[in-house]
Amino acid sequence: MTLPNIEYKLTRFDGQSIFFDATSVLSRYEGKDVILTIGKDVTDQKKQTDSLLQKSEKLALVGQMAAGIAHEIRNPLTSIKGFIQLFRSNTKQKEYYDLVLNELERINIILGEFLVLAKPSVVVFKEIDVKKLIKDVVTLINSQLMLNNVQIKVEMDGIYLQYPARKPK
Repeated sequence: MTLPNIEYKLTRFDGQSIFFDATSVLSRYEGKDVILTIGKDVTDQKKQTDSLLQKSEKLALVGQMAAGIAHEIRNPLTSIKGFIQLFRSNTKQKEYYDLVLNELERINIILGEFLVLAKPSVVVFKEIDVKKLIKDVVTLINSQLMLNNVQIKVEMDGIYLQYPARKPK
């Protein structure tokens, strides 16, 4: 009859603790009941398991923290986005407001990536108009272009655009 496995924590003569996994079998030997025990030192496996468990707990904690931070940042971000949309409806320079809204959306996406730490999700790809993306990027860096006396020339569909636009002489 096999007895259940038991893990023992033993202290060696040198004072170091080890973990010992033992399996015992009840048997008869020369007419007497005996217990045969076979065991092995599982200290290294136990340490590895404990290390993995600690890492797993740390990752879970980081995920929870990331989710909390992301939610806390998203609340004021939503308010800012709402006010920008309100201001945009009352102005003629909509391209700058559109750019700000796009950047706020990028921040929102980054926060969403923080949430992935807490709960992985499926990656979703979407098609975008690369021409609009190029125009947005150039508009975003337009002030830096003027400050550094740099010009960017863009050609799309036979149309040439120059940033910043040259001032008439």
